Amino acid sequence: MSDTHDDMLKKFKTFLEQDEKPSTPGGTTTAARLAKMELWREMRKLLAVNDSSVGLRVLDDMAAALINERGRAAATLDTPVIILPLPSKMASTVGVLSHPDFADAVVPAGAVAAPAAAVPAAVPQKRASSGTPAKGSKSKKPRSSTGSAKLSMSDSGSSTETTLSMLDFELSPDTPADVRQAIETIYAKAEAAKRTLYQLAYPWEDIPLWYDPEDYPGVHVAHWRLWNAFRATFFEWALHAPLSSSSAQAQAQRRKRKMAAIRERLCFLSLCIETWGYYNFLRCLEAKGNSDLMWWGGQSGRRTPEAKGYTCSPIRDLLDLYENEPAEYRRKVRDALKPFQLDAGSFKTMTELLVKTDALDPDLAENDKRLSDTALARIIVDITRPVAVPKHWVPTVTEGVWRKLLDNTRLSDLALKISRQLQTDKYDGPLVPDYNPKESRIKGFTPFMCQDGTPTAAGPATEVDDDDPKYCQTPDEEVADALADAEAKDAAKSAALEAAFAEEEEEEDEEEDDATQKSADEDEDED
Repeated sequence: MSDTHDDMLKKFKTFLEQDEKPSTPGGTTTAARLAKMELWREMRKLLAVNDSSVGLRVLDDMAAALINERGRAAATLDTPVIILPLPSKMASTVGVLSHPDFADAVVPAGAVAAPAAAVPAAVPQKRASSGTPAKGSKSKKPRSSTGSAKLSMSDSGSSTETTLSMLDFELSPDTPADVRQAIETIYAKAEAAKRTLYQLAYPWEDIPLWYDPEDYPGVHVAHWRLWNAFRATFFEWALHAPLSSSSAQAQAQRRKRKMAAIRERLCFLSLCIETWGYYNFLRCLEAKGNSDLMWWGGQSGRRTPEAKGYTCSPIRDLLDLYENEPAEYRRKVRDALKPFQLDAGSFKTMTELLVKTDALDPDLAENDKRLSDTALARIIVDITRPVAVPKHWVPTVTEGVWRKLLDNTRLSDLALKISRQLQTDKYDGPLVPDYNPKESRIKGFTPFMCQDGTPTAAGPATEVDDDDPKYCQTPDEEVADALADAEAKDAAKSAALEAAFAEEEEEEDEEEDDATQKSADEDEDED
């Protein structure tokens, strides 16, 4: 349809209100005509629930002819009319397969169709001559609360929060009815919540970052771009609905989108390590409550060579889980729309993610298969420092990719140069393309800023001092913390038991009082 729903309603209302009196004696009064107009207005809302419906303007013309008693209503039906139901009601249908000639234009279900120019990459392949520094100045302006009460530039009904809940992929013909229904239910729940699937599973607004967005504006905007542009792919890959084997193109496109998301994550991780260094990045990210806005998924399938040696679970489609691991299948479909639960079982630590995805291998292509040279050099700077860190940060420096890093002459020379720059405070951090307010209007994107100018994401749940030279606890401190945690748990358990006992005693007292009152009432009746 060339006109929007609101435009056609406006034209229709104007057309009908041109004549305020009955055209003939005994004709329809203005009040009656207005009542009919209101009836059609309500009916048309029901008919126009799907933007793919065709020919509603013909029905407008027919309704106008009937209401104005022009006697030519039948003549207005001169083209086909196709009325489609709510997208969620069409979830059981099979979407049209993409034509191979236009494969590159395919957009995933619920994905954001944004050209590369509209959303700058998280990290430029070459350093930009200008842009937002990853790390900002220390001066801060007053911030409002990051709680749920703050107003964002877009509420639940805005165009940036629209729901795209129609299944537009072909499920495997072997998909059992239970699995098919479970997938349809997931989409229907998102439709009912008036959110896209990925907005529910991977929210951004009011979620804690691991850094202060005002201290690190470049990291913040790159992070926001990565999260909003690719969280549809995060969801698609983690859910891993069983696609038809006949739709090889769809399977290839899903893998292609996943690889694009992984490349952008590599660029963003390079930015983080170039900004903070390896140890400080891990310390901030692993602090309590700070890691939700990191994509921990993207692991390979269980039959791939990359999955060998995983301590996490390789990706498996829902049909595989349904047939072989029913408990995990039930968990996944139950928690699919719960924030940050779909990737449960994926990479647990940043070190594991970097090692298992070959992001530390200096022989691979920079910012395509691995981290940038500068990021790897900063890792070398840290792992060669004589400081105590958690064991999982650097499992070993004598073998594997860690030894390979240290033996790389090019990176070692760069690490020495960066180390000197850090010591003399001459290290230049990376630059990120400036934020453009138009980016917040991209469909599916959570606004970057609230109406009061504060970030939509929250500051860190646990703040970390970047200048603290201590990265881990001593054995005695670990024991003390463990004892404190145990004592806190015991105290909480004791308090819960005391509350339960008190409640039970109160109930017994009430029962005793009721019995006494009942006995007194009976004695009074006898008298």
